Amino acid sequence: MMKTIILDTNFLLAPGQFKIDIFEELKLLMDEPYELAIVSATKTELEKLSVGNSKDAVAARIAIEFLSSKNLKTIKTENLKNTLQFPNNYADDQILNVVDDNIIVATLDVELQKKILARKAAIIGMRQQKKLYIKKR
Repeated sequence: MMKTIILDTNFLLAPGQFKIDIFEELKLLMDEPYELAIVSATKTELEKLSVGNSKDAVAARIAIEFLSSKNLKTIKTENLKNTLQFPNNYADDQILNVVDDNIIVATLDVELQKKILARKAAIIGMRQQKKLYIKKR
């Protein structure tokens, strides 16, 4: 069965921040068929981050270009309750809401990684700002 790799916002910022081609690295890392996806809140987060001339804004604009050129699947999620309490974690909430055995989440967020692994799902992270790894629980 084909795996879905959900790319978290901070993972999509990596090419602009660390000059890494995450898409090539994913090809090297994965030994099974996969499709790339984002949750709907990721694009919104990137658009908010893309304003201005900071390093993160430039990285967000690069990520937005990748999204349009790579034709990633967008996983539509229902509006989650309690998002007003945690507005900065809305995309994380959406990811946690859909994670299962067929989903691998690519994220650099250590707290999100712990939550995903606790749900017995797999994560893709980055070492030394240049190498991807996969961890399964």
